Amino acid sequence: MDGDEPLTQAEKDSLREWMARSPVHRTELTRLTRFWNDANILVELTGEKLPLQGAPLKKTLWSGVIPRILMAISAILASVMVTYAGLRQLGGTSASRAYETAVGQQKSVVLDDGTTIQLNSDSRIEVSFTQYSRTIRLRGGEVHVSATYDPRRVLEVHAATSLVRALGTVFDVYVEGQSVEVMVTEGLVEVVDSKGGPSVADTEDHTTPERGSKPVGQSALIRLKENEITSFTSGSGVLSVRRISQAEVQRRLAWQEGYLEFSGEPLVEVVKAFNRHSIVKFEIGDPKLAALSVGGSFRLGDVSAAVELLSQTCGVRAQRVNETTIRLEPQENP
Repeated sequence: MDGDEPLTQAEKDSLREWMARSPVHRTELTRLTRFWNDANILVELTGEKLPLQGAPLKKTLWSGVIPRILMAISAILASVMVTYAGLRQLGGTSASRAYETAVGQQKSVVLDDGTTIQLNSDSRIEVSFTQYSRTIRLRGGEVHVSATYDPRRVLEVHAATSLVRALGTVFDVYVEGQSVEVMVTEGLVEVVDSKGGPSVADTEDHTTPERGSKPVGQSALIRLKENEITSFTSGSGVLSVRRISQAEVQRRLAWQEGYLEFSGEPLVEVVKAFNRHSIVKFEIGDPKLAALSVGGSFRLGDVSAAVELLSQTCGVRAQRVNETTIRLEPQENP
């Protein structure tokens, strides 16, 4: 910071991350910054002028004090850095970062280990890496993870009170409240759910289960492979595997291309998916409409296209309630 060249953006980001790790960091940096500002005016306070090149240096009161102070500061900072490095070697600290998307927004993130995460609309994650662990906490929404293989650090995704372990793979996780859905598009993952508690995150059982639930203490564990999916209530301790077609996988991941696609899903599920991606929300005005099947596709957030599709496939009409709400009603018979 005191050099001839200004800090690069990477250095600024690194400094912000360091300051965010502890209030002590920010306080100490502020204190040192104040000291440097004071030290810069010490020469002015003495009333001495800088000597010309080649002229003998004239000793002042501060000429001996300042170097000793700077050496002491350097020693303190060196000690702090050594201690910090030691803690990192012990796995005692982690590099944490949060990412999120607004409603209707998608984002792609590449982590330090090369793992790629695509966040769907209205999603929030916290990423924490240490020397021995890679942890992603999905606080809400949906992520598509392409995990790099690291035998020393299994990548784990925490969703509600459940756990997904990536064994070098590509998979999708969606969480809403306590409802969790995991779909694998490549490789293999373990899904662990603890009945009634977050202790699932502490399980270290890596045995190969049979097809279906297997108890791990008070938990259930399954393995999913390519084109397999599980949907469950986190904390129930009940897991099952369902095989799906490649076409269904592509429909479920159409949001990555900016579309929503359906093939016979009930209207209630279509409305739920649409509302996740749009500020304008649909509501079903007549419960009898909820089970109507819907087929087709439309661009994310395209209200007009969605209304047209629902009108053609379900025979419903859209009634504007206010600026952010559209109610779906049965079409009146002529």
